[in-house]
Amino acid sequence: GISSRVVVIGITNRPDVVDNSLLRTGRLDLVLYVEPPDEKGRLEIIKILTKKMPLTSDVKLQEIAVATQNYTGADLAALCREAAVQAMQNNATKISSQDFANSLKHVRPSITKEVDQWYKSVKESISNVVPKTGDKTFYG
Repeated sequence: GISSRVVVIGITNRPDVVDNSLLRTGRLDLVLYVEPPDEKGRLEIIKILTKKMPLTSDVKLQEIAVATQNYTGADLAALCREAAVQAMQNNATKISSQDFANSLKHVRPSITKEVDQWYKSVKESISNVVPKTGDKTFYG
């Protein structure tokens, strides 16, 4: 038979156009806004993305993480790809900090302060955003 514990997960970049009937109790009960990664999260993402990339010793991943506020994981991937392209265009065998610096001029964060504020305002407008941690119905 069909399990009584079915979980449906939906993902959207446009929560403002989700039909309100889907947000009623018993349907999609939890709406969760996933913010762009913080500095520590960006550093971990950058470490993963550059793990197999040949980097010069002057590349400081922590500095890249600091410089990439509001970058999403996809933005960081684009930044690393662009740095690799920069290195190839310079006929370099390794990617340098200058390649990353040049890439930062071309690859901008997809979440601007205005977009981030818009997401937060949409989050506030949805009535059942995130249950309180003490809400036992959510956990059990």
